[in-house]
Amino acid sequence: MEPDESKALKEELLKQMDEGKLEELIREKEEKFHGLLTREAALFAISKEMNLQAPQKPIPVSQMGPGIRRATILAKVNRIFDVKRYEKNGQEGRVCRVFVGDESSERALVLWNDDVDYVERGKIMKGDLIEARGIYMKGDELALGYGGSISVLERQPEKKLAGLSEGEAVSITASISEYSGLRRYEREGVTHEMGSCTLEDGTGKIRLVLWEPNERALEGAKLGDSVRIEGARLKNGEIQTSRFSKVILMAKPISPGQLTADFEGELEGKIEGIAALGEGLELRLEGGGEGAVLLSKTLSLRLLGLKSLPEDVALETMLKLKGGALAGSSIKVRGKGRPDGGRLLFIADKLMS
Repeated sequence: MEPDESKALKEELLKQMDEGKLEELIREKEEKFHGLLTREAALFAISKEMNLQAPQKPIPVSQMGPGIRRATILAKVNRIFDVKRYEKNGQEGRVCRVFVGDESSERALVLWNDDVDYVERGKIMKGDLIEARGIYMKGDELALGYGGSISVLERQPEKKLAGLSEGEAVSITASISEYSGLRRYEREGVTHEMGSCTLEDGTGKIRLVLWEPNERALEGAKLGDSVRIEGARLKNGEIQTSRFSKVILMAKPISPGQLTADFEGELEGKIEGIAALGEGLELRLEGGGEGAVLLSKTLSLRLLGLKSLPEDVALETMLKLKGGALAGSSIKVRGKGRPDGGRLLFIADKLMS
């Protein structure tokens, strides 16, 4: 390991703990390997256990190749293909290809399962300038490694509804003000379905017509939910989709104070307190009163930025090391409400952010 990389790793570790605690962990590693482990190797081992990596300078997309792992790239999102669902070993999975590029090259970035939320939740959109960390090559395509992340550095300003012109290609985000549901119609003796709703964005209102295969894209939507439409067209004063369009429902999460025992969906709030509870964590959110969010062991590790617990280290110990940085931060989880005596619990099954 190069001295500069060792120094960078130490700086990252010192963001999670004080220097005394870090020196103690280094000594423990050196003693475990009977002095055969160098200080630099001990730092690397501790960083790996805590899922930390030294900051990296972005490299051009064209330089990505076999052997390069956990790279950082800056690229523009050029195309987003439809999400595909599959089943393997009785479990449903998702995959989506996003073509990204810079001045040097363009490649497909393949997103799997939870990482597909970057697309389905509208976190990244066509035209965005993104920073992708933890990137490696798999065949001829880019892949996002475990613990990798994508952040938007620059988003192109979108047109508003009032600024659309007849015949214009439409890529826009707006809120649902009225949902008309599905309607059946016949064409050449075949029965089809279409969906429709009214969109608004503060500048005006326009009807959205959802033709196949997007006719059911807004099923389960609530008034006020945001929807992202790409590749549609304004025709006869309406936004009309085609088989090439993409419709992304961005359901609005509730706040802790809105939680009910029968709620199922997304909850978002600021972390007020964290405690270890069995193999998982119990979170108290601002405005949630006596209620709490319960995270499984897997979700707890993800929240703490860990792939697994270091050997002989309890979750409570890692919480003491890393929990302080989470206080006051925002969290979004998906799950179900459940009564527990005189209070409400939210049993999370997915960590959204």
